[in-house]
Amino acid sequence: MVIGDSHMRVFRHWVWTLLRPGWRFDVNYVPGATLGGIHNLGSASKAREIFNAALQTKKYTQIMVGLGEVDMGYALWIRARQKKMTADALLLELIDGYRLFLQQLAEFAPVTVIAAPYQTVVNWQGKDDDVGHLRVKAGVSLYERNMMTQRLNAGIADCCKVLALNFVDGDNALNADMAVKSWLVNPNAPYDHHYRRGRYALWLATKTLRPSKTR
Repeated sequence: MVIGDSHMRVFRHWVWTLLRPGWRFDVNYVPGATLGGIHNLGSASKAREIFNAALQTKKYTQIMVGLGEVDMGYALWIRARQKKMTADALLLELIDGYRLFLQQLAEFAPVTVIAAPYQTVVNWQGKDDDVGHLRVKAGVSLYERNMMTQRLNAGIADCCKVLALNFVDGDNALNADMAVKSWLVNPNAPYDHHYRRGRYALWLATKTLRPSKTR
């Protein structure tokens, strides 16, 4: 099973059928799902309710989870201002909350954690909706967002090491200037902030993703 935000749609790409023909993905993604709301049953996205329902439907041989891009895109800074705390302090809270969530997931099946994707859009020009307005309102540079994403992923990697979970790193997506490499950037950017799905799928499939044994 795959759970996470909209970036996890990558597991619906046809490249998986070619490169991992024995794998079958039950993809449960929630647009706008955040680490900040993962323990909140009343969150706007209803992500935790959706994930909980999916976990109860059947037994899985493996769970893949990917969250954090939405937080690093804007939510971290918006929430930090609302809570009158620093973004650095809130980041530590998010990592700790993610660790707890991963522990809970590991009770159902072996867990593989996908690193949060890096930000690809300098100036948001996507949908003119509430989320789009918030991405603009955050007012944080691409460099700063990707530096924070790198710190988030380092924290997630540490959690995975402690919990003995698989972690798929994403740092080689970045150039030295902290911008995402051009081959991963969506051709519709800045109107689409997701990675180029086919190339992202191929990249993930050729990394160290291996099916875990059934419990």
